[in-house]
Amino acid sequence: MAIYRFRVAIEGDETVYRDIDMSSRHTFSDLQQAIVRHFNLQDGQGAEFFTTDQTWYEGDEIATLDGSLSDRGPRLSEQVNDPHQRFLCSTRSYNPLGLLIEMKKVLKDDPALTLPRLVAHEGEPPVYTQPPPQHVEDTGEEDILPLSAFIKPENGSDETEPVLGPGEDEMLEFSDMEDGDATEIADPDTTGGDDDDDMMMDDDEGDGEGGDDMGNFGSFDPDDM
Repeated sequence: MAIYRFRVAIEGDETVYRDIDMSSRHTFSDLQQAIVRHFNLQDGQGAEFFTTDQTWYEGDEIATLDGSLSDRGPRLSEQVNDPHQRFLCSTRSYNPLGLLIEMKKVLKDDPALTLPRLVAHEGEPPVYTQPPPQHVEDTGEEDILPLSAFIKPENGSDETEPVLGPGEDEMLEFSDMEDGDATEIADPDTTGGDDDDDMMMDDDEGDGEGGDDMGNFGSFDPDDM
């Protein structure tokens, strides 16, 4: 059994790092929990681990962990093939954090040590308190309230008066009239019928007075001029 000393640095800002000693018997879940503790990440933070080369090119996936102890992942010794072995880690979160993991030393086992342990650190880790957004189920329908829901009645009652469009108030008043009122409006005897009779009589009288004149006009001879 050996002790692996890993340097875990923030991707994009390698001045922020933590040197952590791990046992070769530890799993990637143990490494993940050490990273969460020493970088002040959220408890139970999930993560993905990948192989990589000396240029930090992402290779094969090693383990996908949800942060629980039920999924341990493989042992570290199963993936260490080089004294400067490198791994990539990405947190599984709304705001993922990339980590560069590089082995710095391989030490002899010391039963007196409690592992994992933090042996060196530099820089402040990023503030990581943003939780993932809450899931909102999309029903495909928009909840649209009627305009009357925003109008407060003037009489102080709880009932809301309907909102009428242009001309609808007059139509409403006409529809609310009693049958007798509608009949009264439609009856020609009550709407100036006597005046119509007087006008007809005037026309007859005019025909009587001007009858002779019209006859004379009809017998006009142009030779008389």
